[in-house]
Amino acid sequence: MGNKGIANPLNNPSPRMETAASWTDDIGNLWLFGGIWYGVSRLNDLWKYNIATNQWTWMKGDSTINANGQYGMLE
Repeated sequence: MGNKGIANPLNNPSPRMETAASWTDDIGNLWLFGGIWYGVSRLNDLWKYNIATNQWTWMKGDSTINANGQYGMLE
């Protein structure tokens, strides 16, 4: 997983399927939220991928599988 809020080439989101949400922001970063881990456990984490630096940043969420959802987005 890595340290929250710190971009690092060693940071990677865990393998997942059925991602709850994914999008690209106005400056080209890719965002990834939640999903299913190995088909049986829910994920509640938010990640940002910077294409220019080729690095993931763990932004929010719990590193524990099946944690209750607790985040939303407002614009």
